[in-house]
Amino acid sequence: MRAELLGVQRDLVESRIAILIIVAGVESAGKGEVVDRLNKWFDNRGKWDDYRRAVNNMVVHTSTGNCPWTLVSANDKYNARIEVLRTVRDKLKQALD
Repeated sequence: MRAELLGVQRDLVESRIAILIIVAGVESAGKGEVVDRLNKWFDNRGKWDDYRRAVNNMVVHTSTGNCPWTLVSANDKYNARIEVLRTVRDKLKQALD
């Protein structure tokens, strides 16, 4: 699966298609309604560490120099949206140069 995904990413980049992979993650120590609900859900199931490991593995095994992942803290929705918009703007500028 990983090799197939990396092959697709490579083919798209070679075709000059801009790829954005953005992961909005929440930290267990964060504040806010969404974070509180996720904390409660993960903590009640003892899955918070599993979630972190899964996200880390996903990024480590599929992020490449041509197609890097952007990790955005989603603890604060407003700032997360600004960070996503900046990422899109920067990637588009890079692709058009």
